[in-house]
Amino acid sequence: MELFEEVGQTLSRTGQSLAQKARDTAQVTKLKLAVSEDERAIEGIYLSIGKAYCQMCEACSPEQLPSEATSEPIASLLTSLRERKQQLLDKQQTIRVIQQVMICPKCGASCSAEGSFCTNCGASLQEAKAGVFICPACGSKLKPGAAFCTQCGKPVR
Repeated sequence: MELFEEVGQTLSRTGQSLAQKARDTAQVTKLKLAVSEDERAIEGIYLSIGKAYCQMCEACSPEQLPSEATSEPIASLLTSLRERKQQLLDKQQTIRVIQQVMICPKCGASCSAEGSFCTNCGASLQEAKAGVFICPACGSKLKPGAAFCTQCGKPVR
């Protein structure tokens, strides 16, 4: 009888030990998942900070740039960013030409290049055809191909 009790106690201790290890493993797994989520959130915050800084630098004239923006490697990264954005705008414009579509200067909607008015907001497309672009957020005039408004800093489609 004593042998069965010892075996029972040993099995009980082993079962409790395994159960504790399973709980520990589950807790570690949950914590690792939480750590990964926090790391992704931090990366997202870094991305948002970088994007906000770049938008701030794009809205400034060269004389108004913060001193950090004129030092390496930030200056070269900002130059690369400007070049890539221009390439993107050129490709988007080529797509619009091929598809015979233009962007409404008032609301940013895609419209037929043959139309005279925007199908979304009703604005005249004659100014856009003449090369006059207006920020949909603040109404100020934009340079053709501008990605952001120089007055309000909002992105332009």
